[in-house]
Amino acid sequence: MIHSLALMKKSPIHKNLNTSFVNLSGLVRHLRGLQFVGSIQIELSSYEAEIEFAEDSSIKAREQDHIAGRLSFGEDALRRIMIRSKEPGGVINVYKSSGDQASDEVYLDEAIATEARKMATGAVEPAHLNNRMDDIFTRTLMADAPMPRPAVTFNADNVENWTELVGLM
Repeated sequence: MIHSLALMKKSPIHKNLNTSFVNLSGLVRHLRGLQFVGSIQIELSSYEAEIEFAEDSSIKAREQDHIAGRLSFGEDALRRIMIRSKEPGGVINVYKSSGDQASDEVYLDEAIATEARKMATGAVEPAHLNNRMDDIFTRTLMADAPMPRPAVTFNADNVENWTELVGLM
């Protein structure tokens, strides 16, 4: 594959997407709208290309046609990439730039981490886990207050109302 424009760590987001099913121009518009930083790599028979999304919202395109022996950059390359990406049987890979940060870093609240450590060592059982299944089935879920009476009463003596009720159901 063509070497990346910028030397940066990249983590795969989508791999081996088929050009038969992916609208590359729609994907580029979508990623640009998300202010994506990374690259899209396209591989076809004797052809490869890369579209780079920089932090300054610019897009750089590069293609290499092995049959024609052409290596090109810029807007003309981007136009040809969009046309060639409609050919079936190609592969599209999307990589997110990781920059200097590790790709698997996540934010974790310290209180959650502390409680998880306690649970792992068996020191403390969280309050929400004290409710065992047998307690759930034996407890009443509603207050012991009586059921409210409906504001409108149904006259059971009148058969006409029964017919109306059955008809509504």
